[in-house]
Amino acid sequence: MTRNLMRETLLLLLILLSSPLFVYAQEYKVDADIRPRYEYRRGFGQPRPVDDNIDMADNFISQRTRLKFYYKDKEELIEVKFAFQDVRTWGATPTLNNTDNGNLHLYEGWAKFAFGETTALKIGRQELKYDDDRILGNVDWAQQGLVHDAAIFMYDGLFKLHAGGTYQSDRENLFRQPYALSPNYKTLQFLWLNKSFENFKLSLLFLNNGLEQIDTDDPDFTADDLKIRYSQTMGGRAVFSIAVLDVALNGYYQTGQDGSNRDINAYNVMLEVKGKIQGLVDLTLGAELLSGNDDDTAADENEAFNPFYGTNHKFNGFMDYFYVGGRHQGSVGLQDYYAKLGFNIGKNWRVNADYHFFSSMGRQVLNLVGDLSDRSLGQELDLTASFKLYDHVKFDGGFSFLFPQDGIIDLRDLSTGTARDRDKINQWGWVRVIINPTIFSKKGEQN
Repeated sequence: MTRNLMRETLLLLLILLSSPLFVYAQEYKVDADIRPRYEYRRGFGQPRPVDDNIDMADNFISQRTRLKFYYKDKEELIEVKFAFQDVRTWGATPTLNNTDNGNLHLYEGWAKFAFGETTALKIGRQELKYDDDRILGNVDWAQQGLVHDAAIFMYDGLFKLHAGGTYQSDRENLFRQPYALSPNYKTLQFLWLNKSFENFKLSLLFLNNGLEQIDTDDPDFTADDLKIRYSQTMGGRAVFSIAVLDVALNGYYQTGQDGSNRDINAYNVMLEVKGKIQGLVDLTLGAELLSGNDDDTAADENEAFNPFYGTNHKFNGFMDYFYVGGRHQGSVGLQDYYAKLGFNIGKNWRVNADYHFFSSMGRQVLNLVGDLSDRSLGQELDLTASFKLYDHVKFDGGFSFLFPQDGIIDLRDLSTGTARDRDKINQWGWVRVIINPTIFSKKGEQN
């Protein structure tokens, strides 16, 4: 179905691209994005197990193949974008194959039209990407990415303002049914305000997140038993530029109810200072705190901050121990103290070394005796390098080590039911090539 739709869409585009109507178009463009990535995992996401029989490294190659179409009219009144992508692991589909196994799908499909010079509406399947991606991001590291079906009102004048929202259903029902894709949100609304000054940028964000729950254990529930629990995240980001230094400050607070109808009282703060030396070397020092549940947290309360739909791979180390794939979510929180060093070598090379020291905000009861998890979680070292071969061809890769401490062993022993080894060094390596040429690009002029 999707493959036929894509074939018909490509045919329609070829007809349109050859049409004289396009002399009136201001811009149309077709881009490709192909990025195969090899990974070596031995302790990625979870500490290595004690049992050597299951402590075996995994190697695999994944690939994203994305084709993007973009159109913008002469007076900038209408913009349209849609992107198809195929995401797969090499070997997951037989070499002699007549089906895509659901790998091929529509990634983006949206239209934007203006009401005037400063206001517009953007509607359809789209990325939500704001500020440093901490709360809303496109998760570009993940081959599949992250998109939302949403409508956004946009103002770009004395300041920038985006007000957006969405309401989710998994099919066209004749009467209300439970949302089958839970724990995805049922409804979401957000407001983003941004203002830039000469040496200062300020963004404010409000996010209302609604999760649908069935409020009964009776299998014969009714529509009245379908409840939406709302949580609110509010805060912002400020960036100051002082000589060769950039100082960034994040602060967010969460309240409302979670999916288990517990009262939320959580926060996230981050302070980061970045300095550059003659454009060749940059040094970053930072600290981030994400609140968590403690041994004395009441059963009807949740003090664990949830970064929701952010690009979490970008934060708290590249080995994805925290807030990626549900790991560490709703747990004891996190203290992340880090230092990052980056080098630009010539025009095409960049090398980075990042160090993180992790500890928890709270402690978790581990057993009936009342033993508590240790606050120490571990240390991580991320080494990465990138090389730009051409404008549209880039190689990058890295190798990371996580040195676990008692706290992360305590927590993951409990959450996974598998004994983890404190003395084993956890490793992860990856190599990727990104090929993203522009296939067609043209700006038309009116006759």
